[in-house]
Amino acid sequence: MLDIYERLKGRLEDKDRMHGRDHVERVITRAMEIEESMYCDIAVLTLAIIVHGMEDAEQIMKEEGVEPDLVSRVMKLNPSSIENKVLRDAHILEGNSDFFQIYKSLITSFERGQSLDNCVKYAISMKRQTATLIRNEKEIERRREIFDNFFAELSELLE
Repeated sequence: MLDIYERLKGRLEDKDRMHGRDHVERVITRAMEIEESMYCDIAVLTLAIIVHGMEDAEQIMKEEGVEPDLVSRVMKLNPSSIENKVLRDAHILEGNSDFFQIYKSLITSFERGQSLDNCVKYAISMKRQTATLIRNEKEIERRREIFDNFFAELSELLE
């Protein structure tokens, strides 16, 4: 898998500081910490994480020499698969800090040229993310409360 990652990492779009290779590595790290990942097809999980934000992921994997069977398994992942559930929760729990998602939201908005006011409005309106794996429910809800409280207070300060 390391050789595939090395070939694909040049294709990872560094849209901004929070969504490039470092992002993929943080999500992979978190995924491997989630207990359910031991029941996953690790090659499929890892490759799905690597290509999760790429447009034309299937074509890119083929161009980079990923085996056709592996490409097919990644592209056919369904939402109820254990690999997809681990990926999704790992993505939500990406950073080690309780404030990582706040930091990520602020940095991403800043680098996209959005005002603080627009960032706060967007953060408040974001759809509530929920865990797909029972073991992650409490942690995701706890972090979401911190996120929501921060942006609610910041909104009040900006009025």
